[in-house]
Amino acid sequence: MFCFFFFKQKTAYEMLRSLVGSEMCIRDSLVGAFHISDILSFFKDWGTDTTDSDAQAVYLMGAVLFSGVIGGCCWAVHEDHLTEEQAAEIPDAGEGSFAQTRAAAESCPVVIQRLWVLQYLNFFAFFTLFMFGTDYFGTYVYGGDASAPSGSDNRTAYNNGIRAGNLAFALQNLVAMCVNMTLPELIPRVGLHGVLYASTATMATCLMILGTVSLSRLAATMLFGILGVSWGTTITLPWYVVSRACADLPNRGAYNGLFNLSQCFPEITISLMAVMLFGVGAGDQALFLIGGVGAMVAFFLVH
Repeated sequence: MFCFFFFKQKTAYEMLRSLVGSEMCIRDSLVGAFHISDILSFFKDWGTDTTDSDAQAVYLMGAVLFSGVIGGCCWAVHEDHLTEEQAAEIPDAGEGSFAQTRAAAESCPVVIQRLWVLQYLNFFAFFTLFMFGTDYFGTYVYGGDASAPSGSDNRTAYNNGIRAGNLAFALQNLVAMCVNMTLPELIPRVGLHGVLYASTATMATCLMILGTVSLSRLAATMLFGILGVSWGTTITLPWYVVSRACADLPNRGAYNGLFNLSQCFPEITISLMAVMLFGVGAGDQALFLIGGVGAMVAFFLVH
């Protein structure tokens, strides 16, 4: 079921980005289209509770919202089909999706190749937070224990930490939405590189603090909120550049799909690393440190 959901999510996001990125101006692209994931995450993170019925209600709400947003975008955004001349310009890679993906990678513009590496590192850092952030709140911030018996003080503390972690993620997405609204005015002042430098530096600093310092509940929540600055730029600016780079190319759908892999592979990497690290007794903070290192590398690769 989760594999099917992941497939649906990534496929829908890729198609929407391809449609919207090629049709809208920078302001609409930054402030409007890519808030889909922010809004859904806001509601999902806000409502998660510890009972099965509450979790199922949140999943149902997310399904309804997701379906409505997808349907609305498909209705509102016009899709222009390739002309015969444009179709003839697409590299002939033979039959098969893998052959087409390889051909797209070989002909991909250099700027997209560089952004692929940068986005991989950005999501590498963020997935340490997304996958283990609520557990961090339950274990480190609230001092609970997920393996404690149900109804015990340690289990109750852990469950309260999970709720607090979800609220912290909701704050993070709210900050990301606010940041996105300022980007159209900020980019002409400091440039794309300036915004990306600030984003990766903020991400590296916050993850390093989360991975090394014992924080109060308020401090941990505030750090999660500050990371919304980085999240807001990560889900918009790279995609804006990719959309502009391949706007006049006939195979832009393949390039968008190829770039989307930069956000899929990090989750696989972090999952495998977590299995190894947890197997030797490491915890959430060790993964945050690794994510912080990834963000530091991204900082130096911005230019």
